Amino acid sequence: MPFINFLLNIITYLALIIMTICSVPLFFWLLFIKKTSRFPIASKLIFKPWSFIINNLLCHINLKIKGKEFIDKKRRTIYICNHQSWLDITTFINTTGAVPIAKEEVKKIPFLGTMIVYNGPIYLQRNNTKDRLGIIKEVREFFSNDKRIQSLCFFPEGTRSTNGELQAPNLALIKLAYKMNVPVVPAAISGTINVLPKGKMFIRGFKKVTLEYTEPILPADYPDSASFSDACWKKVETTYNKLISES
Repeated sequence: MPFINFLLNIITYLALIIMTICSVPLFFWLLFIKKTSRFPIASKLIFKPWSFIINNLLCHINLKIKGKEFIDKKRRTIYICNHQSWLDITTFINTTGAVPIAKEEVKKIPFLGTMIVYNGPIYLQRNNTKDRLGIIKEVREFFSNDKRIQSLCFFPEGTRSTNGELQAPNLALIKLAYKMNVPVVPAAISGTINVLPKGKMFIRGFKKVTLEYTEPILPADYPDSASFSDACWKKVETTYNKLISES
């Protein structure tokens, strides 16, 4: 098995290099499209094909998705999830079809970072208070556009877990969802940390990964933004703990 994984890593990284070399000149025109309009186009041309290739053909992830009926592309929604691995990008973000809010560092991910730039996410600098205020303004503008129905997705923990345990989340954008009357769909993912843990480059393929979405949590059902955001993250916690107990 170690030898098979070694070959898998060689094949995977060679394939990613080739895919990047081919995609960069082929889709450079995406960079000239307004970012708010870019993701629906780039998602079909780049993100979904790349996710399929990485998950199924390169890493051979045995992915099980639960609660897909709670993903509604005709409803403005914020999707949230815990964060274990870079592969959460090709699972959680890919299946929501929602525009990702990504930290600036994702641009530096080898190969995948280049394609993320082309897809046009909303960027966040985690340690920059001024930038956080800018993100809130950008999210407000994103949801105030009546001409399109698009959703957002992000990882409230802000960074990947090193041991699988949930970290303290930043709930500011969930509180903003309450003020804008935007439903939140909590989700939990388990198993990607076994494929590609934080700080590692060696992929361990043929692992089971489970991603579960839950019912939308509606702002109208809560008296204030604090109780709403707490309920949203609590749902992530209980769903994640359930996935761990079932694995």
